[in-house]
This record gives sequence, C-alpha cells and structure tokens, in this order.
Amino acid sequence: MNGNQWTPAQIKLLCELYPHKRTAEVAVAVGHPASSIYHKAAQLGITKTTEFIKSEASGRLLDGTKGIGNRFQKGHKTWNKGMKGLQIGGVETRFAKGHKPRNHKPVGTVVIRTDGYMQTKIAEPNVWKLTHHLVWEQAGNTPPVHPFVLRFKDGNQQNCTIENLELSSKVEMMEKNSVQTLPPDLRKAIQLHGVLLRRINGR
Repeated sequence: MNGNQWTPAQIKLLCELYPHKRTAEVAVAVGHPASSIYHKAAQLGITKTTEFIKSEASGRLLDGTKGIGNRFQKGHKTWNKGMKGLQIGGVETRFAKGHKPRNHKPVGTVVIRTDGYMQTKIAEPNVWKLTHHLVWEQAGNTPPVHPFVLRFKDGNQQNCTIENLELSSKVEMMEKNSVQTLPPDLRKAIQLHGVLLRRINGR
C-alpha cells in the first residue's frame, strides 16, 4: 500500500462495509489499519448502523449477560480486604532507617559550583551556603543586603579569606568592573587620579 493514501475504490468499499461490519474485518478488506479506518470513517461521517450495534456480530454487551462470567459477582471479596497498611515482602530491598546514599556529603563539605563560587554544606539533609558569605558572617558581620554585595578584592571567587572580602554597592561594582576592561595604562591613570582626589579631599 502507499502509506496512508486512500484510493477512490478503497473509500467506496469503506462506505459499503463500515456501517454493518466489524472494523477489524473492514481493515482487512480495505487494506488500511483499524486506526486509519476509524479516522477515515469519522472524516466521512460514516457510523455503524443501529441494527449492527444491537447484533451479536458487533461484540457489544446486549442484554447484560454477555461477559458475565468475567465480572465480579455480588458479595465478592477482594483478596486484600482488611490488609491496608500490612507490610508484605520487599523488606530486604528497602533502605534501612538512617541510610545515606553513596554521594552523601557531610556537613562542612566545600565544593566549587559551576559558576566558580564555592559553597559549604551547613546542615542536613541538603542545606548549603556560599562559602564567602559564611566566612563573612562567622567573622561577626551582618549578611549583605541590597544594594550591597559581598565582593572579592582580588577578583578570585575561590579566595574566601576574610581579608579578601568587602562590602560594595552594585554601582561601585559596576564602575570597578568597567575599569577592568580598559587598557592597562588608562587603568593606571584612573587609579592615580582617584588617589590624587582622595588626597585633595583629605581622605
């Protein structure tokens, strides 16, 4: 067959057979899968006749007796009635209480994140804190709040010593970062200019 393409002859045969034949039989006769038969019939507005639906050939329940042997009978009791909460098997394969996975990291573990910052595990089960923030607060400082941020003086995100940390506003951070993009000679001139201004202002 040519994929899902329908020929005029196939469409004619579908219209003749579908209303009073089982779809599986129509599929064999027409040469299309049952899913395609259903789709095409719906597209054309073809439906099963009432007589076929009521007939034994349709395979549908008629007077309520067909398939009765496979139904639950009145008063049937399920095998697991009254067993809610009962533990049956599987005990051997469960994690024991207090089990820790192989990749568990103890409190105090320091790792380097993908963005280059270091973080330290401070509590179970999985509570972490940026290491430079932890060092800052352990030194008796209050956590930085907007618009201030905690920066590394030497620009090294992994140098988390208290001597390398300082509070800076986001504006100051922007200015410092912009200076770093300038040529070395120009950066030096700007730094000297800043030193000169501070001396003039008595700072």
